[in-house]
Amino acid sequence: MFDLYFQRRFDRVATLVSWLTTVALAAALSVDQYGSSHPLRHWLYLMFMGFCGLIAVGYAAQWAYARRSGADGMLILGVRAAWAQLFVSTAAITALCSTEGGVTRPYWLLFIVVQIPAAITLPVSATVLFGLLSSGGVVWSSFIAGTATHNNRGALIFVSALLPATALFIGVITDGLRVAQLRAKADKEQLGSGVDQLSNVMARAAEGDLGGTVPRDEVGDESLR
Repeated sequence: MFDLYFQRRFDRVATLVSWLTTVALAAALSVDQYGSSHPLRHWLYLMFMGFCGLIAVGYAAQWAYARRSGADGMLILGVRAAWAQLFVSTAAITALCSTEGGVTRPYWLLFIVVQIPAAITLPVSATVLFGLLSSGGVVWSSFIAGTATHNNRGALIFVSALLPATALFIGVITDGLRVAQLRAKADKEQLGSGVDQLSNVMARAAEGDLGGTVPRDEVGDESLR
């Protein structure tokens, strides 16, 4: 019961956070476009806004589908989908950062956001790998944007260390939760098997057969041993 409850909460929170992040990104790009001295090229702005719109609609549809169908807790990404999401997201955020000043603007924080849903499915090593790729994305986008200068060396070093460290932290936490869920599921199945065998022995005893025994390792509760 705990694992399903956790999965449902995770689905809802992850979908909500992803949707809010997408809306906030669209708002930030719009403010930069029309209220600052460094607007994007118009076609780039329209392209990014289109992507944000599609992503926001997708997350809203996912949330609505999960609520209507009762599929909360069953929408976790598969392994291949998680790999694909991280590859596509890393490339897209690198492109965004390259048009928005590289390390000098906070859009590189999006690298952290996209790691969380995939980390539930992928092992810790994969999450750290994408943390390293994210650092490379920030450095590469800074070179493209012309901000990989002596004045920004400290910021580049800090971000390059922060992203893999954060990825490791996220990966360890989600891996621990995944292991705890698997153990809870195994304990539940073992306890159910032990209870079934105990019920059979008690039924046979009620019929006068007192020779039935329950294997000690089949009962999950120490109080029944």
